[in-house]
Amino acid sequence: MSSKKKSRSYMDQEALDRCLWASSDGYELWIEEEARKASQFYVVNGTNGKVLLQWQHEFKTAANVCCVCTTEDGQNGEQTHLLKVAWSDSRTVYCDYVTISGNLPVLVTEPLIDVSFDITAFELIWNQGVALIVEEALGCLHVFDTGLNRYLGYVTLFSNAKTNLQLAQLIKYASAQSTLWAIVRQYDESTKVSWACLNTYQISNFTLKSTVQLPRGFTDYTFVNAPGIKHLQRFEEMSTVVCSSCDILGKSVIQWFLSPKMPWREVQRDHSHH
Repeated sequence: MSSKKKSRSYMDQEALDRCLWASSDGYELWIEEEARKASQFYVVNGTNGKVLLQWQHEFKTAANVCCVCTTEDGQNGEQTHLLKVAWSDSRTVYCDYVTISGNLPVLVTEPLIDVSFDITAFELIWNQGVALIVEEALGCLHVFDTGLNRYLGYVTLFSNAKTNLQLAQLIKYASAQSTLWAIVRQYDESTKVSWACLNTYQISNFTLKSTVQLPRGFTDYTFVNAPGIKHLQRFEEMSTVVCSSCDILGKSVIQWFLSPKMPWREVQRDHSHH
């Protein structure tokens, strides 16, 4: 089906279609993931369903695609939107810059970061110009300054077959403090023993701010959205919550951190009898 005939109503029926962005004045950005790794992007006028711009890229998974938008008000009352759509192929993270003004979108694509390893997943901290890129083979999270095209360093994430280096489970960015929280693996070369730590980093120059050891004896460590705590909603909203668990033992520990020191709340659970 051609882009001229493709409409919003058609895309709503597609299971693999996803709306990445929608504006208050009726513009939308959609992605349609196809089976052969080629994904179609559409800028649509949501009012009449008309496709204003269509393009495609080939990449491993559309789950890595992320988008941010800035909007400026013009003197004539029309808004100008600048969309930044990030995606990656095997060893490069790209950005599509889409300018939308008066039903006339313009697309420019530029590379952001080239790396020497296969990219498994990535995340951009747009307001800091920082790219977080996963190298699954070594379990590493690499950190780059995209503005200066500079490598800032890496950490080894604590992952296993269950978490499989899912970024949302192993890192968390606190924008108010410009702080990156990460569940990392520490390793003692002399004893050949590893353990999990909760580290925080100042993201602008990727320097370690603090580290605290997570409970030992578990196999899985992930950030979670814990159940609400009665009368403590404010503390809950401000907290970073980590779950340490082991399916074989049927046990878990949930810890609430307000700062990267000792948790202010801890709940132990025994699932072995359930």
